[in-house]
Amino acid sequence: FETIRESARAKNFYLESMKMVDLSKEEWEIIKSQVLLAHRKKDWIPSDPRKLNEYFKYCFDHKGEQLRRISRYLKAWRDYKWKNGGGPSSIYLMILADSIFKCSNDGRDDLALLNVLEIIPSKLSKPLLNPTDDKEEIRIKEEDKKALYLYASEFSDDLRKAIESSLVSSVDACNLVRKHVGNRFPLDDNLKFIPRDTVLKNPVIVDNDDRKPENRGRA
Repeated sequence: FETIRESARAKNFYLESMKMVDLSKEEWEIIKSQVLLAHRKKDWIPSDPRKLNEYFKYCFDHKGEQLRRISRYLKAWRDYKWKNGGGPSSIYLMILADSIFKCSNDGRDDLALLNVLEIIPSKLSKPLLNPTDDKEEIRIKEEDKKALYLYASEFSDDLRKAIESSLVSSVDACNLVRKHVGNRFPLDDNLKFIPRDTVLKNPVIVDNDDRKPENRGRA
């Protein structure tokens, strides 16, 4: 950061913080050559984090908001399964989702998510490359990769059962999903419909380290 700040000062502007989203495109072009990434084998290497940010903005604009939601579901799932931290990074999950995602024609997030979860295990045997720099591999710990394989298989099995099985009640279907994301998938005891706008307007509160919406209705 000190190197970047000095570089910025030398070019006649002062960098208050590392909030790169606040920089103009011109300012970023001036200092990006100073941004480095710590590498296990190559020490420090040049890195441009804005490229990935712009890449995902492009993906969401062209593939639709459903991809953004699927990415969020995967990150919520990661947070629940790795409650003590760790697990695949958000970038890893987003690139993985983007490489698999197919928009559900009828707008059903459950089917789009199911498709991603079912294909994840087959993707883990190959390196996951940065879509803006195919020389950079987005890494994941071997133990996390094995866990991700297992968790994705379990979640996809339960989600398919919840969606397709005529033997599963509505309550049981909700609970099958909650096995994998916890209370982030809300459930009303009477399965009463709560409008989407009402759910979105209610803040998320913290209770015993588990996130619970104030209105708990079927998602």
